[in-house]
Amino acid sequence: MKIPWPKEFEDGDVLSFLKEFEAVAELVGVKEPKAKLVVLGTLLRGRAKAAYDSLDGAGEKTTWEAVTGRLAAEFDSPVDREDALQKFRLARLPVDGDPLVLAVELTRLLRRALPSLDEESEAQLLASQFIESVPATVSQQLKLVNAAQPMDISELAKVTRQLMTRTVAPVGCGKQEMSNVEKKIEELEREIAAIRVNNKRNDKCYACGGTGHWKINCPTRRRRRYVRRYNECSFYPRNLGIVALVDRGAVYTRVNINERDLVCLIDTGAAVSLIGKEQCKRIKPCTLAVHTIGAIC
Repeated sequence: MKIPWPKEFEDGDVLSFLKEFEAVAELVGVKEPKAKLVVLGTLLRGRAKAAYDSLDGAGEKTTWEAVTGRLAAEFDSPVDREDALQKFRLARLPVDGDPLVLAVELTRLLRRALPSLDEESEAQLLASQFIESVPATVSQQLKLVNAAQPMDISELAKVTRQLMTRTVAPVGCGKQEMSNVEKKIEELEREIAAIRVNNKRNDKCYACGGTGHWKINCPTRRRRRYVRRYNECSFYPRNLGIVALVDRGAVYTRVNINERDLVCLIDTGAAVSLIGKEQCKRIKPCTLAVHTIGAIC
């Protein structure tokens, strides 16, 4: 069986990387320090590679202990510790994640961020952060369990796995029930749609009094769209006769009073109706003297 080397390292937890590297080197038979240094140099990138090469540039002795110590010091700055602490606070258990993997990751991040922390404080911080990192439903149960009997992070991981198993089991068993609920919802939606159609068919139109449509869609409204409504003229405080010249047979004319154009009906002695606005635009020059009544503004 071929054992692969660790992935290329550029930034992060260098101690974990070196630990994994030494374990693989032992298994594949690379035990000499010089041989390990050569292989290690091929796996380093970026900041880690720069720290590795800095030993040769400074003329220092490139022993295995010197290289590993240089890498450990390079990735143990205050910025690196703050970054590890931030990752510790933001760590969350994925939907399909293993609680034990989360526990190991939290322990690694906390020890990298606060290497000098005492065991009691470390255990409390790990337990508190683990409870906050799991889903809300499981977190509430863990708080009750931990309050009754305080546990370390490994025990909390085991309890979390049991709680998640109990939570997932009913969901898998209730697939048939969910299917029945979905069918009932679809039936209700169809019934509601049918009721709305029937109500629309029986609704009364407030425009024409008919059924089968609403006022906004009334056919009579579409037929009356061409009708233009005009306000009554407000230029006359009293009846005023106007004499003008119009074509023979004309029933309306356009006059100008106080710099306002008015369309007036001609007094022919017979009943007349209001005219459309489009017709008013086609008035010809006046040729006959007539008497007008009223006006359209």
